[in-house]
Amino acid sequence: MHFNLNGPVNCRSVLVLGTFLVACGFASLKSQSQILSVKFDDFNQIHGWWDYHRDGTAAQDELAIVNGKGYLRISLKNPVQNLECNVGISEFQNIYGKSVKKLVTEARIKLLNPMQAGSRGWGLWKSRKKAKIHSLAWFMEQLAPNAPQFSWQLAGTVVKNRRQTVKWQPDLNRWHVYRIERDLVNKITFFWVDDQLILKTPGLTPAGRLSFHLWIDNQVYSKNGILRMAWTGESAMLVDYVKINTSALAKAEIFQSKNQAILAYRTWNDVFYGQGKFTIAQIPFNLKGQKVYAILTTCLENYGNYDEQDALFFYFDDNAAEEIVLKGNDTHNLSKTSLFSLELAPGKHQLTVRGQTSPVVNDILLINGDESEILLDIQNILLVDKMVEYQIDLEQKGKFLLYLAATLKEAPRFNQITPISVLEDEDDDLQLVLSDQSGNQIKTLEFCGNRIFGQAHTKLFEFETNARRLQLKLKSEGKPLLHRLILFRFK
Repeated sequence: MHFNLNGPVNCRSVLVLGTFLVACGFASLKSQSQILSVKFDDFNQIHGWWDYHRDGTAAQDELAIVNGKGYLRISLKNPVQNLECNVGISEFQNIYGKSVKKLVTEARIKLLNPMQAGSRGWGLWKSRKKAKIHSLAWFMEQLAPNAPQFSWQLAGTVVKNRRQTVKWQPDLNRWHVYRIERDLVNKITFFWVDDQLILKTPGLTPAGRLSFHLWIDNQVYSKNGILRMAWTGESAMLVDYVKINTSALAKAEIFQSKNQAILAYRTWNDVFYGQGKFTIAQIPFNLKGQKVYAILTTCLENYGNYDEQDALFFYFDDNAAEEIVLKGNDTHNLSKTSLFSLELAPGKHQLTVRGQTSPVVNDILLINGDESEILLDIQNILLVDKMVEYQIDLEQKGKFLLYLAATLKEAPRFNQITPISVLEDEDDDLQLVLSDQSGNQIKTLEFCGNRIFGQAHTKLFEFETNARRLQLKLKSEGKPLLHRLILFRFK
């Protein structure tokens, strides 16, 4: 009832190797005025914005930090009393100041071991060396076996000498999504576990410059100073993802069309989570004809023995059986754009999308297949400092839709501290230039790695032309990965 479509189709391509310079028309990507303070790490690659900590006994343990498998695993083993033994991640400096009016951190975490002597937690902190902790909002637990007054499990906010906290009982070997929202406009901080509000602190919000921290250590923090603890064994946690949104969060591009052959389009560029098979979206559409193209850009991961793999299930109407199933085992923790051709009866329909574990869904596009044809379908090209050119002959004038999905990485040294001018030549950049046979430009689309941060991104462009031939040039710097480029002509 459905099948994958492979390309390319009906095109001629010319590959030009070599480094592509600014003089070739790429200058607009060289004038980035800012780098947005929005981050999402699915831990399927190494990002430069994290400081990876392995101190004390952890410094000699190569497995203290495991990254790049779709999750982060941190582990502290056998700390000693005469050393600060610590493992974790943090941003390099306190970067979220008063200009960031809304700051939201979200992390999906599983604790693997009972609490050992010391502390562990995650959240926002104004780090200050040799200074009293006075500005934070986080989840934290601490254990001092011989000093119960210094043993606790709390979520809350501290601002100088004021604090509001709530007791928090973490579960072992169960995933939970922890979210902290700092709202400087309304002067309130919220703490959520699995979308359940457990604490709000009206009038108490850390306004200082903060950064995200996640850690396990052997230190007990008391009024008399820091007590370092020794023990034998392991304390470990898993992190599925960390998401940090600020007021500078880029809004999803809104695509609107009066073309009835475009049945529906939804864009999220976000991660979804829930229990069992949870509903992500219900998308109604009206089909004139019987054929539907479904285009989906997603990132699904496999967590091994730690959790069920990510999955997406697509149902049409009231059918109990899934029409399309995508699983993390099939995508190897990488983003992917899938194209399916489906046969449905004419009339009104509803597509229901359900997820499992924590899939990332970029977008879903539905096209009437009886009113369109695919002129070009390019898949999975790693563009390494090159230019690729495609020429598409057109039999007649008409209306067209271009769909483009790509992943680009930020500069390896990106940390929101190094000046932007130093990083402009280090990230991945991709530019698509669409022209007619005379070289007249129809549209230019650009992707910037220092704004996408290693995640997939999609763009749509609808246009009408009288051209007899289309010229499509892809110009790259670095190593952007083109997941899919599809050109539709509407009949």
